[in-house]
Amino acid sequence: MYHSFRQSTSRLEALLETFFTQHSRLVYWVPVFLGCGIEVYFSLTFEPSYIPLLVGSFLFTALTFALRRVRLAYFILFILTCFSWGMTLPCVRTSLLHTPLLTQELSPQWIEGQVEQLEAFPTHQRVTIYHPRLKHPFSDDALTKVRLSMRGRLILPDFIVPGDWIAIKGILMPPAEPAVPRSFNFRRQAYFDRISAVGYGIMPARLLHAGEETWWRRVKTHIESLRHTLNQHFVKTLKAPESALAKALVTGERSAIPEEVRLAFAASGTAHLLAISGLHLSVVAGIMFVFLRFLLAAIPGLSLRYHIKKWAAILALIAVFFYWLICGGSFPATRALVMCTLILGAVMIDRTAITLRNVALAASLILILIPEALESPSFQLSFAAVVALVAMYEHFKIPFLKTSSRTGGTLVKGFLYFMGVISTTFIATVATTPFLAATFHNLTLQAIPANMLAVPWTTFVVIPLLIGSLVTLPLGYDFGLSSVLEVALAWMREIAQTVADWPGSMVPIPEPTPGVMSLLTLSCLWICLTTGRLRLMGVAPLSLSLVWWTFFSPVPDLFLSHDAKVIGVRTDKDLWVVSKRSGAFARKVWSQASALRAPQKLPMAGVPGATRTGGTLTLLPPYILDLMPLSLTDQRTGEVFLSQEQLSVWGSTLVWLGSSGPRYRSVRKDQGTRPWSLYKPK
Repeated sequence: MYHSFRQSTSRLEALLETFFTQHSRLVYWVPVFLGCGIEVYFSLTFEPSYIPLLVGSFLFTALTFALRRVRLAYFILFILTCFSWGMTLPCVRTSLLHTPLLTQELSPQWIEGQVEQLEAFPTHQRVTIYHPRLKHPFSDDALTKVRLSMRGRLILPDFIVPGDWIAIKGILMPPAEPAVPRSFNFRRQAYFDRISAVGYGIMPARLLHAGEETWWRRVKTHIESLRHTLNQHFVKTLKAPESALAKALVTGERSAIPEEVRLAFAASGTAHLLAISGLHLSVVAGIMFVFLRFLLAAIPGLSLRYHIKKWAAILALIAVFFYWLICGGSFPATRALVMCTLILGAVMIDRTAITLRNVALAASLILILIPEALESPSFQLSFAAVVALVAMYEHFKIPFLKTSSRTGGTLVKGFLYFMGVISTTFIATVATTPFLAATFHNLTLQAIPANMLAVPWTTFVVIPLLIGSLVTLPLGYDFGLSSVLEVALAWMREIAQTVADWPGSMVPIPEPTPGVMSLLTLSCLWICLTTGRLRLMGVAPLSLSLVWWTFFSPVPDLFLSHDAKVIGVRTDKDLWVVSKRSGAFARKVWSQASALRAPQKLPMAGVPGATRTGGTLTLLPPYILDLMPLSLTDQRTGEVFLSQEQLSVWGSTLVWLGSSGPRYRSVRKDQGTRPWSLYKPK
């Protein structure tokens, strides 16, 4: 027994020693522990006070610094410090924003304010108004921003630009709650975007007066004018829908992409190519860096006297920043700009450019400045791909460089580079697939072959042709590049369409529980951020999370909207709704999140397992669901489990019916009392 105890102790000591050797990689875990704290903050059902959190964070920071030489204590305190700051930062940001949110629909009235943003969509225009003034204010709190949809003849004319003061008669409504528990919280996002209300216009806008001609307004006007010029250039030189694809890849304007083309890219798993992100900015940075370095090297007077590599890095960074400006500065593009800045900055100071340390620094900066970004799919997808790619690069860098240096010939090295692109495409696709499935509730089986074809084609053909088209634009003659570009974009679209037409391109996936996604994410991060034997410890929990997600994701039996106007019943893989006159968005979210077939209207006689008699549904096990007013009753005992009044308090609710009684999960009970809550229970 003593011998067994000593063996166990020796194994534990060896494991701890292996863990302590990861000390230099501990900085990689800063954004992970920050993210854990942020996730815990957003999962709370009450709003904590930021003062105790601040005090605790500073205390943990001081203790970490004081005990930095005691290894075990340092590791534990380091984790607690990052975690506590992860809870503190979003709490402080929430307190500072203090965005007033509308709680009820307002009657039609005139809204005056300054245009902050104009967004064009295929069927409508979205206008964000800053400093809105209402004729009939709903409270003493001034609204920060309102977002209105304008359709048809109500779309604002071209002479109204951001910065102008306008008046619109419209109807304002509260930002929407989640359609189902744990789904995307539009109301919380509106709180952090400082959008107090949403709505739609009912009369054309009136221009009150132009905005003040400040230097910042002039800069924004010039940028918008340049974007408009580029969009018009593609419309004139390319046929549709290739012109729409070119606009999406250069200016980020995706509103002109036909719905069937957009669905083809989504079904083939290549929709990310249409959203400007790390792939696009990194390709632009690489092309400009290589081209400028060769150009400077061709001038002996410069190449022999100066560090032209650093010059090329500076000029490439300027080109990437310019691309970021004209693409609209979306969040994925901003994240990519930070990464490109760190990588090119490392080149300027003679440091290793591609490291997990730089990835951790970029993620930490974003989470410190914008903690709510953790909840956005773009953040999750971007860093899932980047972390996996950089971890693979660090692991295979030395063997690859040795093989490349021993292999002669330009063609062979070019082939190795091309295979590197193929392998990175495969790794990025695998890394992002779980997060895509969790976000969109679909698994694209052909995503890997589609991306292995589309990504190299976009990288080596489409983007270089787009750069050439932009470079030749001031010359007034494109040397035939437009014709070649149109063919390249058509082939890009054809790849997506061909793969989307393959059978089984979209497999519905139920929404995972928070525990599954947490275990899966931490397991993947453990595998990427550790080395040696420790890396193998992440395989078992990763496999467990995938099995748990695949076979043990509970699907609700009953779906109820907050006002009981939309009611859904599940039988096997079908979703039956009592009425299809309203709640189209809720029905769509219900079917997608539960991996059910498209909603169908429940027949008057009902279906097996959900028989209908007038305004009553009989469900299995023996439950009675009365529709007017809504109540869920046990048929055997007459006990009432859920009433219309309870539902109005709980909000949208999911119900699992079992022999021992129903289980519930509702939006408002999960959300609790937070600053963005629509209903705050006493």
